[in-house]
Amino acid sequence: MAAAVLVAIVWCLLATSLAAQDMTNGDTAVEAGREALSSAPKLPWYDPQTDDYRAAKVDAPKPRRTRNSNFDIFDFMMWLGWFLLAMLLVMLVYFIAKSFLRREVKDSIVVSHANVGADISRVEELPVTLKKSPSDYLDEAQRLYAKGDYAQAIVYLFSHQLLQLDRRHWIRLVKGKTNRQYLREVRRSASPSADTLADIFHRTVLLFEEVFFGKRLPPRESIEEVWRQIDQFESLVGVLEEQAA
Repeated sequence: MAAAVLVAIVWCLLATSLAAQDMTNGDTAVEAGREALSSAPKLPWYDPQTDDYRAAKVDAPKPRRTRNSNFDIFDFMMWLGWFLLAMLLVMLVYFIAKSFLRREVKDSIVVSHANVGADISRVEELPVTLKKSPSDYLDEAQRLYAKGDYAQAIVYLFSHQLLQLDRRHWIRLVKGKTNRQYLREVRRSASPSADTLADIFHRTVLLFEEVFFGKRLPPRESIEEVWRQIDQFESLVGVLEEQAA
């Protein structure tokens, strides 16, 4: 549009100049046209020095930003967002798991302390008084057995098994009850393993009575038989709680 206006102006100037001069002479007409073009605003296609046409210099258009570059930036931002979201989820899962495990450990400690407290309160009902904590009775029995002090080992094992039977609700530990009463309580249970558990405990009772009341050491074979059944006793004594759960 601007070029068209410029051309129109040039032609008007040229026409005015030509109209003011005598056009009958060809040289005069050419000279008038040259002067008109020279006095006109600078034209990109006219060279006044050579009085000839010249190629116009046109600035090449600036390259437009392609969509690919925009997409590259967009893809980068999108992947960065997904990465940050993934990291946030990982941290969230980590803290949830850590909190859960911490609570589990805390609950187990509380339960352990509660069991120890319950055992301590029941120790007063045992027929003997021992120096160790109730939670250490079995370990102490094993230590004394390995040391060769079988009499004390039997006393600790008997006390441990009584507390276990009471804690797992096979018997009701009360001072003054006889061992035969405890054995009957175990056998009266509806559990299929009641008779087996009662037989194992009965062997421990016999060793304890021989050591505590008889003041003599039982035969080595009888002691070893009871010690071989410790793991079986520990497995069977928890059956009632498993059935209740």
